[in-house]
Amino acid sequence: DNSNNLSIKSAIRSAQAIETFRSNYYKSSNNNVFISLTDIEQIIVNERVRPSLLISFYQNAGFLSGKVASILPINVAEAITSAVDEAAIQQLNDSVRNLQGENIDVRETLKFHRDIKYDISNSSSNENTTNNNNGAKDNTLDTIIKQGVTIASTGLYQIFKISENL
Repeated sequence: DNSNNLSIKSAIRSAQAIETFRSNYYKSSNNNVFISLTDIEQIIVNERVRPSLLISFYQNAGFLSGKVASILPINVAEAITSAVDEAAIQQLNDSVRNLQGENIDVRETLKFHRDIKYDISNSSSNENTTNNNNGAKDNTLDTIIKQGVTIASTGLYQIFKISENL
């Protein structure tokens, strides 16, 4: 069925874009996370999928975002990492859901990337927590950072959606 084939190709293209972005983000943000794209690249070959036309954009955007995060205060950098991971997980979840009952190998690879990154997100967000006695000032800053993460995550998710068809 042609529509099933298109949804598989869209999911693969999207996963490649997401993981390319995150891989370059982590490399340039001085984070000790390594994301291998070997399995996704192999699926691209096996399924004869054209890579996203925006792959260079995702490489550069991920690298630049990571560099910016590496020079910001740790709580802001963690918030950016959280936004990146949340957007990626949301998009990978959408792709897995869209592949319900189709191409088990592709679906399992996408689930692997979604799940392994989720574990990393949870562990990194709990590190480097400090207690500060600034009370209301810290709560206001935390609220602003959380709202920024939500906005950034939503925006990044929309950008990842674009890669499905380009």
